[in-house]
Amino acid sequence: MMPLAELDRLVELVDPDSSCSVADQAAAPWGYEAGRAKWRRSSASHVFVLLADERPSRYLRFVPESARPLAAVSQTATLMQQLADAGVAVVRPVPSARGRLTELIPTSIGPMCATVVESAPGKQIDADDLTQDYAVAWGSALASLHKAGRDIAFPVVQRFDDLGRLIATGDAISAVVRSLLTRLQALPADDRHFGLVHGDFELDNIAWGDGVPTSFDFDEAACSWFAADVAFALRDLQADANGGEARKDMIDAFLSGYRQVRPFDSDDEDSLELFTRLNAARALATILEVLAADGRPQDHPGLYQRLQRFVHRQRAIVLNEVAAP
Repeated sequence: MMPLAELDRLVELVDPDSSCSVADQAAAPWGYEAGRAKWRRSSASHVFVLLADERPSRYLRFVPESARPLAAVSQTATLMQQLADAGVAVVRPVPSARGRLTELIPTSIGPMCATVVESAPGKQIDADDLTQDYAVAWGSALASLHKAGRDIAFPVVQRFDDLGRLIATGDAISAVVRSLLTRLQALPADDRHFGLVHGDFELDNIAWGDGVPTSFDFDEAACSWFAADVAFALRDLQADANGGEARKDMIDAFLSGYRQVRPFDSDDEDSLELFTRLNAARALATILEVLAADGRPQDHPGLYQRLQRFVHRQRAIVLNEVAAP
């Protein structure tokens, strides 16, 4: 998630019709006229839908260079193209008029790293709409991505070595995180267990067309443990801090679909509890950093309340105060 001040700088420029002069500047290298970009959301990136008369809508994504450098954005766009070329169902990046997948664009609020991607066919569903067939297809899709990634070199590696902020707190969560990292060190990191992962393969980053899932939003892609990617994808099906029970039938269906494509043995399944807690620790560290960097909670009362609820849930997961799959 971008710093809240960065979110504000852009959102304050969005017009009532969802257009934005900064988005117009970012979309121009792809040949879009002013007013075609319409704001959808801002979080890790600013996302605008690009309207066109002759073809399906595309999506413009851009982020301040200060928040994410051009090299990182370019790596992600290249990865998506490689996966699409390998036959994985992911949205394909669109080259600019100069043939580039990523452009660094000067705008009125600073340089932005921009990409454009095709829209994913179909509709989105949430956990309440999930069926056995959808869950099986979802698991198979993630396994296919993991399998294709064996032939793709990607320089970003995530070994959960960014949890220093939580370890430094000195409270109960510090000792728990240390213990989780000790358990992690005992896990194998060979090619069967460790490789390219999506990083955010939740249902809100997937569209469904005729029962086929197409994924997008690869901002968190890295090389890590496959089980960590599975655990993150399934987090909306897990028990929550408010007493909601885990959707074990759907978790089992997801894992069944995954195993149709590549192995996921009982040891992998046993590690889901560990990665559920480590994923929550990473998310907690990220949000605490965002909150610490912004000293104006009164400017975002609704957002701050949501983030505080998120913090509460992640702490509960790390401390194992809710059940995991």
